[in-house]
Amino acid sequence: VHYDFDAGMGTYSTFGLSHEVKAPVTLAANLFYQDRYYEMTGFPAIELKASAALSIGVLAFTPSLSRFVTWENGDFAGGGAAVPDSWMLGVNFLHQLK
Repeated sequence: VHYDFDAGMGTYSTFGLSHEVKAPVTLAANLFYQDRYYEMTGFPAIELKASAALSIGVLAFTPSLSRFVTWENGDFAGGGAAVPDSWMLGVNFLHQLK
């Protein structure tokens, strides 16, 4: 849960669940919520994500593919407030100290 004291003047939150289906693959979902954030309240989107935790020597990396699904609801209806559906490909790197 985050509160923006400056520009947004409200809270935005992420509720997440994840489950390792078969090592190293994990499936996850994140539901986003805003409360008076930029004068909008509601659930603007959900993220569906698949990732894999991999390592080579001391380098660990996690490639992931996410799909953000959005809809028009409440304050997000009309007026261009809804964010379009989108894909995101990411890779996180971590150097493991031994």
